[in-house]
Amino acid sequence: MNKSILLLLLLLISGIAAAEAVEVKSYGHYKKMIHMKNTDGVVGLEMAIPKQNSYAVGAIQDGAGEITVLNGKIYLDYGKDGMGNSIHTIPPHEKAVLLATSNVDKWQSTKIKKPLAKEDLFKAILSKAKEMGLDVKKPFPFLLEGRFKDLQIHVINGKNPKFGGHGSKEKMFHMTKETRGHQAATIVGFYSADDQGTYTHPGESWHLHAIIDDIGAHVDEIHSGMNVVLKLPMVKIHDKRYSLGLDEAEKAEFLAEMRQMLTSIQQIMTGIATKDKDMIIKAASYSGNRMARATPQSVKDKTPVSFERIGGPTHMMFEELIINVEEMDLDDVDDITDLAEFTGKLMRNCLACHAAFKVE
Repeated sequence: MNKSILLLLLLLISGIAAAEAVEVKSYGHYKKMIHMKNTDGVVGLEMAIPKQNSYAVGAIQDGAGEITVLNGKIYLDYGKDGMGNSIHTIPPHEKAVLLATSNVDKWQSTKIKKPLAKEDLFKAILSKAKEMGLDVKKPFPFLLEGRFKDLQIHVINGKNPKFGGHGSKEKMFHMTKETRGHQAATIVGFYSADDQGTYTHPGESWHLHAIIDDIGAHVDEIHSGMNVVLKLPMVKIHDKRYSLGLDEAEKAEFLAEMRQMLTSIQQIMTGIATKDKDMIIKAASYSGNRMARATPQSVKDKTPVSFERIGGPTHMMFEELIINVEEMDLDDVDDITDLAEFTGKLMRNCLACHAAFKVE
């Protein structure tokens, strides 16, 4: 009971804010590319890759190589040259057949302390993302920095004529593969959420590239080492509640009323816990019709109808609570339960108001 009360009280005094989603742009469609066996470029790299604070993973047109971008630095790894030998400028008219990009001005860092295999690593990334305010139902980029117990990477090198389309045992592209053990690297990753098969393989939600010295390569398998640093975008928090537009004097009066309502609820809950009927009645009386009548007219004139539809009934609920408790036997378990449930409904009204409105 006490923990629940504390949580509800904290919610009442908390600001309700929404995190702005990190924008991920994608070009091409992996699943369609496989079905149609079409590897033509879909977007020019000069146009698609932002000049500053940019991060990207993708594939060059016709499967000629890999595209990786780390903080604006471009790694184009053409498979005809084998693994490595990346170039850092975009050739004229070069295009991507598949590309995911994002702009990130600021990163927030945390550590994944234990070595983790791929699936557990992905679970850890999602868990950390939730903790750090990202909406994991939407795509986002991330970075991993440190030493990796195992990295299996590849660079594609043109179309494979033996590829027979969807379901073929042959891969769509030729590729050079390597396995690196206990390798220091920076991983540029994109999480696609439910948008699978667009810039990720069908049925997968992750697209990772590794930068190792001058290599920019696609990651097939990954096993992290100790204390790998995970970087996630610093999310921008926007308070989307409606501002009541009160002046300083009105704001002071309004907030005093809100604090009194919070005090009333705290004392009502204490009265329920101690079976003190007089405390409950006295506490409720401060936030009922007495408060509604005392609210300055200038404040009432500025509150919209949607506010009044919550505020008016909430004051009346305090009055109804007084009537109810006067007729109750607080030694009766059913009466105490009914009173607690009614107070919970009253608190939901308060929470709805705080979720929709603010004073600045």
